Amino acid sequence: MKAKLTSGDAENKSLSKTSYSLTIMLITTCIVFACLTMPWAIMYENSSSNVSALGYAFIVLAMYTNHTINIFFYMASNKRFRAEVLRVVTGKTSQVQPGQDSTATESVTTNK
Repeated sequence: MKAKLTSGDAENKSLSKTSYSLTIMLITTCIVFACLTMPWAIMYENSSSNVSALGYAFIVLAMYTNHTINIFFYMASNKRFRAEVLRVVTGKTSQVQPGQDSTATESVTTNK
C-alpha cells in the first residue's frame, strides 16, 4: 500500500533537509575554526617560543582566513541567506505579498 504524502509530511521533510544542511554547516564551521585558530592558541600559550616573522604572518593569515571563509559556508548552505546577500548587493528591495512566504522567489522587486 502507498501512503499519501500530506502537506505536514512535506513540511517535516523540508525541515529535516534544512536541519541537516544547517548541522553540516555548523560542524564544518567549527572544524575549520579549530584548525585555523589552533596555531594562534599554541603561539599565545607558548609566548616564550621564538616565532619567525614569516611564521607569525602565516598564523595571522590563518586567523583572518577563518573570519573570511564563514560567509562562504553560510552562502553554500542557506538559500535564504544567499537571497538576502544578492538583494543587498544588487540594491533591490523585495516586497513580499500578504500570505506569501518570505523566501519566495516570485516576490516583486523594485529599485531603491
